[in-house]
Amino acid sequence: MQIVTTAELLAEGLRHPDIRHLVDIGELHRVRRGAYLRGPDQRLVAEQQHRALIQAVAAAHPDAVLSHVSAAVLHDLPVPLRSLARVHLTKQGRNTGSKRLDRSYLHRVTQEIPTVVVEELVVTDLPTTVLDLIRALQPADAVAVADRALALGLDRAELLERIGRERGRRGNANARRVLLFADRLAESAGESWTRWAFHCAGLPAPKLQVEFFDHRGVPVARVDFDWPEWGVCAEFDGEIKYGRLLRPGQGVADVIRAEKSREEELRRASGRWLVRVIARELDDLAELRRTILDAAGHAARRAG
Repeated sequence: MQIVTTAELLAEGLRHPDIRHLVDIGELHRVRRGAYLRGPDQRLVAEQQHRALIQAVAAAHPDAVLSHVSAAVLHDLPVPLRSLARVHLTKQGRNTGSKRLDRSYLHRVTQEIPTVVVEELVVTDLPTTVLDLIRALQPADAVAVADRALALGLDRAELLERIGRERGRRGNANARRVLLFADRLAESAGESWTRWAFHCAGLPAPKLQVEFFDHRGVPVARVDFDWPEWGVCAEFDGEIKYGRLLRPGQGVADVIRAEKSREEELRRASGRWLVRVIARELDDLAELRRTILDAAGHAARRAG
């Protein structure tokens, strides 16, 4: 963990509004006036800790299979950080149910468990892991898993067909709804959460990953969400997004400068009104809807 001062951040090329924005999205944590804590990516740390716990728990339960969020970490699926405190195991037997142990949850099933080996560990295969998760997680988190699963090449129809075969499973209705909504074009969990929030706010479905070109046909920007009928684009703006955009040798300040330049090029090329959404804004659906509709109004007045 690293303490940085306002002066140091300004020397890196950030401005005061940029610093406030990094605090909003969780990249910086204010510890006192003029000083901030900048640490490693929280998700990376949590997943590394969970992997270490997996090794210890798996050794103590050689007859069980890693499953649910533990299998998800090994399959590179996004899961809520709050779910990583315990390792999840599944074991085939004569009874069903779940039991909370000291450092794990043990799930019992009667059917055969489809497995694969990942990093020398026996885990539920990718389709089983995805279905276990989207049956159990909150819808926004389930959408993030389903989006990632489709991006990894799983077939929506095959997953839906399996849900139909496994009738009576708790969470099937949620899983079916999530799979029908899922889109392989989402590039981060944050984008998945945002798209679900737009849906719940009653907004029309935006186009995803839309690219814009200048008058010479040169690509100048690609946005997460686009409503061409309104002249409005939106971007999920957060720690997850910035982490994905970082290149070797780059800092967050470099990414912010590049994003500002991209935003200006987008405005010149398309006239779009760009809305940036951060994670904490997704909890207020009425305000989120108002923000997008206000942007549509601004875009219409500017076009007129």
